[in-house]
Amino acid sequence: MRARVLIIQLRECRYISINLSS
Repeated sequence: MRARVLIIQLRECRYISINLSS
């Protein structure tokens, strides 16, 4: 049930990482 939240968090983390890398 928390899998969805985990995936969303991972996606957000990845997005932030990409933004910081830019």
